[in-house]
Amino acid sequence: MDQGGRPKGRPPGKPLYRRISEGMRERIIAGEWAPGEVLPTRRKLSQELGTTRITIDKAISELVTEGYLSATIGSGTYVVDRGPSAPETIDARRPSGRLERLGVVLGTGVNNDPMSSVVEDHVYFGGIYRGIRQALTGTDVGASYFQVDGSGYLPLLERPVDACIIIAPTIQDLPAFRLLHRNMPLVVIGISPTSEDDAAVPCIDTDNVAASRAATEYLIEIGHRSIGIVDLAISHGNHFDRLQGYFDAISANPEAVASFNNVLAYPAYDPVVWPSLLDRWISERLAAGNMPTALFVTDGEMTLAALQALRKHGLSIPGDISVVGFDDAQVMSHLQPPVTTMRQPAHEMGRRAALRLIDRFASGDPLVDPAGLERFPCELIVRQSTAPR
Repeated sequence: MDQGGRPKGRPPGKPLYRRISEGMRERIIAGEWAPGEVLPTRRKLSQELGTTRITIDKAISELVTEGYLSATIGSGTYVVDRGPSAPETIDARRPSGRLERLGVVLGTGVNNDPMSSVVEDHVYFGGIYRGIRQALTGTDVGASYFQVDGSGYLPLLERPVDACIIIAPTIQDLPAFRLLHRNMPLVVIGISPTSEDDAAVPCIDTDNVAASRAATEYLIEIGHRSIGIVDLAISHGNHFDRLQGYFDAISANPEAVASFNNVLAYPAYDPVVWPSLLDRWISERLAAGNMPTALFVTDGEMTLAALQALRKHGLSIPGDISVVGFDDAQVMSHLQPPVTTMRQPAHEMGRRAALRLIDRFASGDPLVDPAGLERFPCELIVRQSTAPR
């Protein structure tokens, strides 16, 4: 967080931990650290490189994600034997000139069977799936659906697919994508990389910062001055951006109350813990007499959980508290009261991702993606869960 209470944006330059990880990677590739060799302790590395233990931890974590290192409690950190076929450059694996099989991959932060009815019926994932299928209609391209397991993203190179669409990754997944996209045509949905290193990763996302800012500003416009946010998945890039947009709106409107008491955040997308987190947070706000008059919730399922928790504590909507949600699932218009939401164009994002890959194969060089990052706008759908203050 900066001194104004806002989360620091990801800087355009290269952070120190990334420069250190690049230097360590070069030592591994050059053979200075051989496969199977145990690295010096993290304390020794921090002393050698003149930096903090936290920075070394982040650099090592990036190299573990990329498959160069393995770190095990009790066994230390050692160099992985990647074998002679391990991808190091853009020429390590050239895709064939024909797109026949497309991999549709749920990211590391999604704990669902990719072919389950839960995913198919989900307003976000299901919408993306339908958009992909529409783009493939009339082509001879088939789709395979699967989820990344604990071994990470680089094993996708061994899958019998020609290209991949990866959905809902976490921020920590970006280092793997930087390496992967040099060897496999892909598009990542649900993250907006901003650093110089990550800018080349082909991504599609909604403009989550602008959407969150607009939702918060709407609540300010109708008279609310104490506005809370529930964001229980900030390790995901799109959720991090929504938190950023909330703070941007609060800082731009000094009449609004900026307080950490108004923020309920959690790193991982884990619906099991949401009820207890919400219950404790609401209880503390009510006991202290500082319950916000309005609440912005950054996800559809989180919105349903928040509504249930608010009602459990006897709070009426919008009489006691106004609520704006995210993801305009059909159920939002049928709840009592119907819920104001930010609507994402999930169908169009899925369709566009598939079309980008189809076009890249048609161009003759599937590894070249001139589009880079594409962002889609969201739409505020105003209903009866919000009222002027």
